[in-house]
Amino acid sequence: MGMRKKQEIKKQVKEMMLNIYYSPDNKISNKYVDWMGYPIDNFDDLTYHHITKASTLRNRSKDDKATLQNGALLCDSSHQNLHILEQIEPELYDLWNNLFIIINKSRNYPDEDTLNMISALQKATEKKLNEFNQKRHI
Repeated sequence: MGMRKKQEIKKQVKEMMLNIYYSPDNKISNKYVDWMGYPIDNFDDLTYHHITKASTLRNRSKDDKATLQNGALLCDSSHQNLHILEQIEPELYDLWNNLFIIINKSRNYPDEDTLNMISALQKATEKKLNEFNQKRHI
């Protein structure tokens, strides 16, 4: 499948995800948030995160295109931080991906329990990223 076709599919899936998860009632402190709990300043800047990596899917001879079940909507900075986390704290990275799967299975905006899990993972993530950044600057 060509790159242009993959980008179009990814765009369509992102739009479907936005329609499923972001009604006007789904705001925290008058802000929409991505699936890692960070504010969305511009919906056009949302990225699609593959829960199971596209390269892994290709290696398993499976379709690697974007799907509702295998994705999470993240702001660019959240997405970058998640991939740093993948390198420095793989278990925390896996916890995020498992949470994204829970969100996908619900097909609704996260409930209070899920929002609490997002908050706890967000705190753990920020702690690990701060530790990582401090080590890099020493």
